[in-house]
Amino acid sequence: MDVRLSEDYLPKFDIDDIVLMRNAIVQSFSARIGDKPRTQYVSDRTSPYVIFSKDSGDGVEQNELSDAEQEILQAFKAWRSATKEYTKTLISSSGEPVLLTRRPLLTTDEIISNKSRYFNYIGMVVGCFDKVQTPKGSYTRTLKLTDFTTNPHPYIRDEGAFADEGTVGIVSPDLILQCTLWDNHAHNCPELQYGDYVLLDNCNRNSNSFERKCLEISIRTSNDRKQYVVKVAKHDSCLAPLLKRKALLEARLEGAKSPEIEVLQHGIRTRDIHDKQTIPVRELIEMETEGMEYVRAAIVQYKPLDIKSWLRDYCRKCKRTFKSTIAEQCEVCEGLLKPVYQAGFVLEDKEGSKLVAWVFDEAADRLFNEYPAQRLKNDASLWPEFEKYMILGHHQKNRPYFTFGIKKYYYSLGTFTEGWNYCIVNSELIFEDD
Repeated sequence: MDVRLSEDYLPKFDIDDIVLMRNAIVQSFSARIGDKPRTQYVSDRTSPYVIFSKDSGDGVEQNELSDAEQEILQAFKAWRSATKEYTKTLISSSGEPVLLTRRPLLTTDEIISNKSRYFNYIGMVVGCFDKVQTPKGSYTRTLKLTDFTTNPHPYIRDEGAFADEGTVGIVSPDLILQCTLWDNHAHNCPELQYGDYVLLDNCNRNSNSFERKCLEISIRTSNDRKQYVVKVAKHDSCLAPLLKRKALLEARLEGAKSPEIEVLQHGIRTRDIHDKQTIPVRELIEMETEGMEYVRAAIVQYKPLDIKSWLRDYCRKCKRTFKSTIAEQCEVCEGLLKPVYQAGFVLEDKEGSKLVAWVFDEAADRLFNEYPAQRLKNDASLWPEFEKYMILGHHQKNRPYFTFGIKKYYYSLGTFTEGWNYCIVNSELIFEDD
């Protein structure tokens, strides 16, 4: 927007200030984009102006607002409030405000299902590697990040300079998202170390992700001077969801009480299954046939970390699952939606063997018999109680062991989940008050 006023008449503008221009006109601009004329908003030399503070919203210059202008202002504020998820300002580690673009801000576990071509991402640095030159002359730099949501298909290297070292600090490999910075972004990347927080602007999912059967992202936009990787100040409010997930993970790993979740002293066990012989997890993994067996194992981690995200909406008509909302009909086929759980557990037996077993639909309702999906969706006040029990279920200091029925099956549709898979069946958790 071109404001044709002397600088002497213009006050200082801050990010997030609201500016109302009077007597503005719209005219066609001579420059063209493709076959369409470019539109430009222009004010004349006598246009007065009013600026509203982002804190108080009070006019601080010239003239009272008319009723019509008040309506314009309120409509704009309502629009800005409705779109605030996509238009945020954060504070960089240097103290400078940074205005995010209106691209969606995604978490790791949302990237694979979100249809946005470009998006923003906020994460904690797990690793930052030196810049390298590719055979074609380009430059790249690899970042390993986490926002403490689960990467359903992490890129795990077994050898080379980027080889994964297992759990780094409190971050296990399944929480890590790899990002590749290309050319000017590799050159301009700020100095980073473990524990720094960063905003990635205008990133996208790698096109070869499906070929590698892993989820990774990159930034390789135009060669401008804008900083697309920004260190975020630790006190910035945009980090609140990430820091909450981090605190929950730390509490789980330490077996301590979370600041927001008080661990109950109640018992939790699986219902006794008579005449069912259990086998070691290693033996189940080595089996080369499909089937169902029972194992005795502890829950050492669950996925996703945000327990509320276990609740999904499932359409039996088109066989799709969606993020849980108040909607009762499928947005694709208008079939009725059914609330279901969809979660994964990392199970470990006393020999130290591990496997990831998923639980969903009716098997999940049976496992969480006292808290079926429909009950949790109808009564959100039950979530804190359910979360307390689940935290107790994988207490690291007083680790309880459960008997799980595990179904082993082979999935071969050429997707990320191709290969041997495991799901929990014929199992029920009992929550005891004494």
